[in-house]
Amino acid sequence: MIDAIKKGVKIFIPVLHEKHWFLIVISRKKDTIYILDSLPCKSREAVICGILETLQKLGKESIAGSQYICEVLDVQRQGNKYIYCPVLFQGEWIVACCVFSSSNQVHVFCHKDTLASVKPFCIDLGAKANSALKRCGYNQVKFPDRKVAYTGTNIKVNDSAFASMYFIENFGTSGEIHFNRFLEKNDEVKDEFIKDVKLGLLPYLLNHKNNTGTVPNEISELIKKNKRT
Repeated sequence: MIDAIKKGVKIFIPVLHEKHWFLIVISRKKDTIYILDSLPCKSREAVICGILETLQKLGKESIAGSQYICEVLDVQRQGNKYIYCPVLFQGEWIVACCVFSSSNQVHVFCHKDTLASVKPFCIDLGAKANSALKRCGYNQVKFPDRKVAYTGTNIKVNDSAFASMYFIENFGTSGEIHFNRFLEKNDEVKDEFIKDVKLGLLPYLLNHKNNTGTVPNEISELIKKNKRT
């Protein structure tokens, strides 16, 4: 590594930490370590500090006392920040989702009158997600054991499946601003929204290639004969 630092202007070090890859770039010219990480977390700081200390020692031994500094570069954050769990809960379609952020949380979308009965289910879901993630080596993720974030709606139970689809499509995106329509008290606004969703989604689902099938040849022949007669 000493020779590499002596010769290289920039040295690229891909690091696999807790099943996640991030990149360290060492710049000899600027005596700087650049960190590029799409999913930053506190547990990686120890890894970076270890590399920084090693470079400081190498610098004293071979690069005339260079003192490296650390700089975290802005990179596009990892897109998959949510795990969505659509659930048919007591006859209503709700969406419970695990949100990975600086403050990890379980977020639920359901009817305003349903929250009290949905909340214990979501807390239990968060606890199970904690256990599953820990088994996979993601020790830095922990969902709260009592608190649940919430988006409420007045959409009728019969239309909850369409409302849940819309929530999954827009939650955490630039389209989320339109999601305020769920919170409207005006039934006319809600009914118009559901009408739009039904007109757009229902024909798409019904006509999707995975939703079509063919009848047996014998039946096709009978249909053809019927048409002739």
